[in-house]
Order: sequence, then structure tokens, then C-alpha cells
Amino acid sequence: MRRTWLLWIVKIPADQLVRCYTAFLLQTLWNWYAVGPLHFASINFWEMYGLLLMVGVLAESVSTREEKFLEQEFMFTAVSASVDLCIPDDKQSAIRRLIGEEQVGWPRLAWITAGSTALSRIVEGTCALVVGFFVHIFLA
Repeated sequence: MRRTWLLWIVKIPADQLVRCYTAFLLQTLWNWYAVGPLHFASINFWEMYGLLLMVGVLAESVSTREEKFLEQEFMFTAVSASVDLCIPDDKQSAIRRLIGEEQVGWPRLAWITAGSTALSRIVEGTCALVVGFFVHIFLA
């Protein structure tokens, strides 16, 4: 349970940092490509951040990401309990030593998933910014 709270304590600020970086990327790309050709007004960082928050709220209301996470947590617990029931009592201690009593599968997987998701969003955004920069320089 403590690991779950620690995961959320780290995940929420990390998501906000990624959202700030995404707002910077989108603001830059918007000001490079939407202002001139489409005759839109330029946008500052906080306006883009607000738009991302608004889109995020709308997307979350449609998405069932949290429900899927809870469903996966429930399924892991159910499968783990089922496997425990299948292992004879005299063999369970050997299995627990082999696996490691302190190891809990889904929190570790959740850390890896959250980290890889944030990293992939940062790398994808940076690649888009680099390509956008060269196209912007080429068009200028």
C-alpha cells in the first residue's frame, strides 16, 4: 500500500513536468507554424498549458485509463491469490524464498510503465521540436 502512495506522489509531479514540456513544445510549434500561414495569434506558455489542461480533462472524461489500471491491479491480485491456492502449503515457503517475499509485481511494473511512458513522451516531443526547428529554419 505504501508503494502505491509513493508511486502517485512521484507520478503526479512527473506528469505535470511532462505536461509543461509538452506545452513548451506545442507553443513553439504553434508560433512557428500556425501564426504566419494560418494568420492565428501567437500564444504564450500559460495559454498553451491551460489548453493542454482543458484537453486533458476532456480526454480523461472519455478515457478509462484509471479504470483499466484498477482492473489490472484487481486481476493481478486475483491471479496471485489463485496461484497461492494452487501451491501446496509445504511448498509455499520455498516459492516465496525463490521469488522474494518483498517483491510485489504490479508496483514495480507500474514504476517501469510510468517512467517509460514519460520518457517516450519527452523523446517524441523533442524529436518533433528538432524536426520542426529545421523545417522552420528551412522555410524562413
